[in-house]
Amino acid sequence: MIALYIVGGILLLILLLLLVKIGVYFSYYGKTPEVAVKIAFFTLRFDSKDVKEQAKERAADKPEKDGGKKEKEGKGEKKASPAIKDSLAVFKDGILRFWRKYKRYARLERYIVKINLGTDDPARTAVLYGGVATVAASLHAWAMSVKKRSRKVKDIYTEVKPDFIAEKTDVAAEVGFSLRVWQILSCLWTLYSTYKRYKKLPPKVRKGDVTTEQNEKGDSKDDKRQA
Repeated sequence: MIALYIVGGILLLILLLLLVKIGVYFSYYGKTPEVAVKIAFFTLRFDSKDVKEQAKERAADKPEKDGGKKEKEGKGEKKASPAIKDSLAVFKDGILRFWRKYKRYARLERYIVKINLGTDDPARTAVLYGGVATVAASLHAWAMSVKKRSRKVKDIYTEVKPDFIAEKTDVAAEVGFSLRVWQILSCLWTLYSTYKRYKKLPPKVRKGDVTTEQNEKGDSKDDKRQA
């Protein structure tokens, strides 16, 4: 009986973990972009400053790498074989299935856009306001049309204002999506199954030397010779 309680507790714990919601939020409030990952009641924030520093370090190392690339390019460039289309078809199908699942599972948690338009010329501000307001209205209509979204008014909000006194434009935006753990696993399984399909292709097809049809014809010829 104790063993049943233990097994039931483990199954209940697994079920609760699969139902945990994981949200990813992208925000920009006039300074630096920020990414926040919310897992249940815990939130992890990532600032773009560290990313910029890493980009600068990579840019400093680029000259040496580019020199090597130029030498290789001088020797001759290899053109992609038309036979590679069979491998690309497998990945294309996998990506489409992944995207369809993501659209079905993902929930729009937050869509907030606030723009205070301002330029050094009031006339240009008025013209710019008309264009930006049109685009913002279209995006807001899309956010409101999403079936799986937050129903709170403050979470889906768009505001565009012209400022004929200020000489600069201020932008504040935040977009957030969330998925359950089991939904994330389902999407990852789609990518894994795509990789398995790719690995099942014959080596010559994966390399792009021959198409699947050419490979099958070659195999049938070999079989006839052996017969």
